Amino acid sequence: MVTNSAILFGFALVSHVIAGGSFTAISQLFAMGFLIVCILLILGRSVLSGPRLALIVLIVQSATHFVLGEMSGGSFAMSASHILGGLISFVLLTRSDEFWFALR
Repeated sequence: MVTNSAILFGFALVSHVIAGGSFTAISQLFAMGFLIVCILLILGRSVLSGPRLALIVLIVQSATHFVLGEMSGGSFAMSASHILGGLISFVLLTRSDEFWFALR
């Protein structure tokens, strides 16, 4: 779960920064990290794949934009960046589960 949280949070942050988004406070970083862990605890108890994983990625990308950036940079570049970051994290998380289950 730590790896999945790091991938989700990392790509959401990178997407936001690449498009020129700003951050308002460090406390919001911790709040967003806590939100991601809670989402994974609630929705991610089984293998993360398909629609469940897509929903988690969508929630995290959207929440990161709104919570951390207070809607700064609401342009096409910001939307495209979050979509690209979401797609990359979706693919990595799909492969991550396959990788960890193969090690067992």
